[in-house]
Amino acid sequence: MDRQHLISHFFIHRTPVASYDFLSSFHPLSQKKGIFFFLISCFEQVLMLLSCTLWKGVIFLPTSWKRPQLEQAYWFWLVDEYIPPIPYEDSLLSLYFSLQPFLIVCLFVGLFWLFFLFYRKSRQGILLFFFFLSFSMIVFFLLIAWLRQYGQPYYLYMDIAAGPWILSTDVLLLCLLPLLRSKLRRSGRQSTLL
Repeated sequence: MDRQHLISHFFIHRTPVASYDFLSSFHPLSQKKGIFFFLISCFEQVLMLLSCTLWKGVIFLPTSWKRPQLEQAYWFWLVDEYIPPIPYEDSLLSLYFSLQPFLIVCLFVGLFWLFFLFYRKSRQGILLFFFFLSFSMIVFFLLIAWLRQYGQPYYLYMDIAAGPWILSTDVLLLCLLPLLRSKLRRSGRQSTLL
């Protein structure tokens, strides 16, 4: 049998390959790095929740591109009349500003890790990954536009929402999505068997 016959025989009689289901083919949470990035994301979500409840009244002066131009009356109020809602406000803000760069770097690394190790392996994964990123960027720019109009006073939860919280939501969803999909498929198979 010559080479042409061998090639045609292979393509005609080869065993059919099952269709590739991207979301069921991996679990980031089965790896230590995936668990680390997941926990960082959960920590950021807890930080956001606390800033919206326990620390809701905490305000500070952000960078100029995140807020409207401050009026003179606001400066006088902030310096003379503002009373911190919690006694440890200065310590809290110092801790937050110390942690914020670390959290942002970790979350960016987590996104790159998820993409290069998992999501880039299929067209479906690439589309899903960039859909989440595009949606997050739209939310981020809309939030910044809103803050530049109404961010006076500028609360702590505003800064967390316009920073690491959006990234942490992406990492959280991208970590959980394959796990949720595999559980749904498993329950679907069980109901079919029943």
